[in-house]
Amino acid sequence: DNASNLIFRSKPGMFSIFDYVNDYVTLKSKPTAMANFLGRLYAFDSNNIYRINPQNLIIEDIYEGIGCTGKNSVVVTEYGMFFADRNGAYMHNGQTPVKISAPIQKGGNTEETFSGTDNIKDVSWDNTVTKMRNFAPNVIYDPNSSCILFNIEYLDKDDVSTIGLVLTKKRQYIWAFSITQKRWDLWELSEDADVGSPFIGEKGELYYPIDNAIYEFKGGSSNRDYTWISKKLTMGEDSITKVYTKIKLNGTTSNVNLGGSYIDSSDKLIVKTSTGDISTSDINYSTPASGFSEYKISGTNKKGRWLQFKVENMTEPMDSFGIIFRRKSTK
Repeated sequence: DNASNLIFRSKPGMFSIFDYVNDYVTLKSKPTAMANFLGRLYAFDSNNIYRINPQNLIIEDIYEGIGCTGKNSVVVTEYGMFFADRNGAYMHNGQTPVKISAPIQKGGNTEETFSGTDNIKDVSWDNTVTKMRNFAPNVIYDPNSSCILFNIEYLDKDDVSTIGLVLTKKRQYIWAFSITQKRWDLWELSEDADVGSPFIGEKGELYYPIDNAIYEFKGGSSNRDYTWISKKLTMGEDSITKVYTKIKLNGTTSNVNLGGSYIDSSDKLIVKTSTGDISTSDINYSTPASGFSEYKISGTNKKGRWLQFKVENMTEPMDSFGIIFRRKSTK
């Protein structure tokens, strides 16, 4: 009467014929996803992973405490099997599942409010996938960049103070895990849209159904801008006050602080310390040497226990950064 916890195997070469009396395996609960990996059938429910021998339908092993959110939340690649559940993103290497989402599990140093036009919200795993109980991330492999893409949604609140309303926007992002570099990047996908399951084209290109259209991922020819926020830089001494005097951006020589009000002409380097925000007039660009640009910091807020900065709406690459500071005496 109720076969929701059962997996049935069809006869070899006859996919619509089942001996349902003999060829089945029973799970603890209703499965959410299945995948064929390294000659074994992996079945998932919300809290368990079952490794099943497809020949004799024997459960060889059960990994407890880890599951999968849905049928589109698992992908098998030549590097391993990747999947997502409420508590994180995982890679299965054929022996055991390994959690890979620890660097993006929590919001990090995103609680500070910066000025500018592009603030990064807390779109950590805990604040999106874990928080949105009815959402199942789509997971797909991008062969061009060797990245595993995890689609997430974030409910953002826009304060429209002029009319006394707070509007909620549903923003879609992609957490991209680089298999070769073991690094996470956050990519914007869409806003207030219905995003379908992504798929791979004939030539390896990646497509996303968004509303009533299909878009090729990274199909454009222009450079996409990026925004990056540093962590709170304490220089290894959290309780000691420092004087931060210069910031060097290595890899770009142009002045990114232009003083305008539009995205292309605005201040793209925004700095604050534990004392407060550093105003635009106190961040002065100097003629750079070869390969980097330099910004001298002045004003009373350059003193603090930590410094944090943001570069926003950048199209030029930035290789690294340097901070020049001096340590004040301990009192």
